[in-house]
Amino acid sequence: DEKDWADNWKQYFKPLEIGDNIVIKPTWEEYDGDRTTVLELDPGSSFGTGQHETTALCLELVEKYMASHPNASVLDMGCGSGILGIAALALGAKSVFAVDIDENAVNIAIENAQKNGYSENVFKAVCGNVNENKYLAAKVCSLGCDIVLANIVADVIIMMAPVLASSLSAG
Repeated sequence: DEKDWADNWKQYFKPLEIGDNIVIKPTWEEYDGDRTTVLELDPGSSFGTGQHETTALCLELVEKYMASHPNASVLDMGCGSGILGIAALALGAKSVFAVDIDENAVNIAIENAQKNGYSENVFKAVCGNVNENKYLAAKVCSLGCDIVLANIVADVIIMMAPVLASSLSAG
């Protein structure tokens, strides 16, 4: 039954501690640990719970990078649930521009950002494909961001590499 599947997976998504100070807390769960960077998350049908090894590794690197680069501007390419961009904001980023090819993921990412207290002024998410939409590619290239987060398959990153490189500020 589709309804059962839509809700039953939630019983397996519990608060998850990652890195030195991050915890991913499902919105329907309680967390009483001592981590101070608590991310409220409801991934819905999008990718990004922190349970996959690549997501956890990305979160650890975001935590490390943000410790030495506060106020960074961030591009979250293939944002899914918004987990990486929201973590960057919670750890001191000044803004996140998030992109996903799935409209549902974009909506979920926006909802998760709002659940964590981030408005569209600091967490902007759009739907599109930078390899197919030249206007979106131009927008991304003009960002001048400090960090690109892209927890997606390597062949897609390789195709987007020129756009991603152009999105970065000097240095």
